[in-house]
Amino acid sequence: MLHALLLFLHVLAISVWIGAALWVAGDVRRSLALGRGQADALAARLGAPLGLDAVAGVAALVTGLLLMWEEGMGHPRLGISAGI
Repeated sequence: MLHALLLFLHVLAISVWIGAALWVAGDVRRSLALGRGQADALAARLGAPLGLDAVAGVAALVTGLLLMWEEGMGHPRLGISAGI
């Protein structure tokens, strides 16, 4: 049961992480296409999505490490080194 929950949270965190990054990229592209006024307001709009992106990235890392620990895949440094 714990494994299934960790796996679900890991996939969810990765999905949110990628989705937030794609949302930001699309917002930047659309704002720059609309001109200077929209580009100036862009920085104010990007606070929440970038925060969500950071939290989801950390959650993906933490849940991945927990999955490695739960599965007994050895010391996390080996998996991190292999992933990097």
